[in-house]
Amino acid sequence: MNTELTYNHLIAEHLDIEAAAILICDSLEGTETLSRTLFTGLDNLNNLVKAHLHNEEALLGGLSQGQINDSRLQLWIAAANDFDRLRSDWLSFLAEWDLDTIERRRAGFAISARSILGRLTERVRFETETFYVVAVQSGALRQQ
Repeated sequence: MNTELTYNHLIAEHLDIEAAAILICDSLEGTETLSRTLFTGLDNLNNLVKAHLHNEEALLGGLSQGQINDSRLQLWIAAANDFDRLRSDWLSFLAEWDLDTIERRRAGFAISARSILGRLTERVRFETETFYVVAVQSGALRQQ
C-alpha cells in the first residue's frame, strides 16, 4: 500500500476534477466563451484526471479481490467494468475535440461535453461514496 495515498487525498483530487468539469459545463452556457478557453479547461481537466488515475492505480494495483468483502465484490467488479467504458469514451472524446474542431462544431462539442462530463462527475461521486469506502474497509486505503 502506498503510505502517502489516503482517502482524503483522493477525495481532494475528486473535488478538483468535479470543479474543473463544472467550470467547463458552466462555460458552455455562454456563447461568448472562447473556444480556446474551453480547450484549455479541457486540457486542465485531462491533466487532473491523468494524475488522479495514476494515484488510483497505485492504490488499486495492490488490491486483490480477496481483500474485498464478498457482499461488495460484484459491485467492485461492475464498477471496474464501468470505469473501463468511461475511460475509453473519455479518450475518444479527447481525440475528437481538438481546438479547431471545437471552433468549427461548437454546438456538437457542447452536447458531447455535457454528456461525458456528466458521466465523469457521476463516476467521481460514485467512487467517493462507494468505491473508496470499500478500499478503506479492506485496509487498502487509509482514511487520513
